[in-house]
Amino acid sequence: MTPVAFVLWKGVVGGAESMAIAQAVEMRKRGTDASIVFVTTADPIRERLKAEGVPYREAGFSRGRNAITNPRRLAAVVSQSSPSHAIIQGSGVLASALRVGGYSGNLVAVEHGSLLRQRQEAFAKRQIR
Repeated sequence: MTPVAFVLWKGVVGGAESMAIAQAVEMRKRGTDASIVFVTTADPIRERLKAEGVPYREAGFSRGRNAITNPRRLAAVVSQSSPSHAIIQGSGVLASALRVGGYSGNLVAVEHGSLLRQRQEAFAKRQIR
């Protein structure tokens, strides 16, 4: 089975979290070893993941921003779940932290619209992004 890790900030239920769980469940039915990695913890959706049969790992950072200051730890946890494929929220901080931390697998960023709105931002802000 091909491993794929969905990387989420935390287990608070929202659209991205619900979508990742639904996709992981469906992918597992179709023979993909899909799992979820949380930058912080899986709470409060831990029980839902267990009920759905979706494996998960937690990097265990107290705050999401700690992934930036300790990218190797994040990359190691994601690599344990899937050394070859990670699906992340957005194309910014998580992608950078994983690459700096040494994750060499494929990264797929799910864009929620901010990248599409960049042309409306000031030139300096676009350059920073």
